[in-house]
Amino acid sequence: MPGDEGMALFTDHGIFLEFMPMSEYGSANPQTIGLKDVELHTNYALVISTNGGLWRYLLGDTIKFVSKDPYKIIERQGKTLYQCFWRRGYSR
Repeated sequence: MPGDEGMALFTDHGIFLEFMPMSEYGSANPQTIGLKDVELHTNYALVISTNGGLWRYLLGDTIKFVSKDPYKIIERQGKTLYQCFWRRGYSR
């Protein structure tokens, strides 16, 4: 709807979504959280996994949730460095 803050986050398209609090970004073993644990108005780095779970991608964008019912986000592009890391570990 025009004038609404945020855009809808589609959660049923075969991509596993994780959210890394920006306080975890850059740490040796960053922790991520699932959709049910996100908090409104908190910056997260968006992490996606492929259908088979072989690869995880840290996209390099940050998002902030402005609604949880339905899930709506505000995206800020390019606020983290692009990184790719294995499902079982993290490497730089």
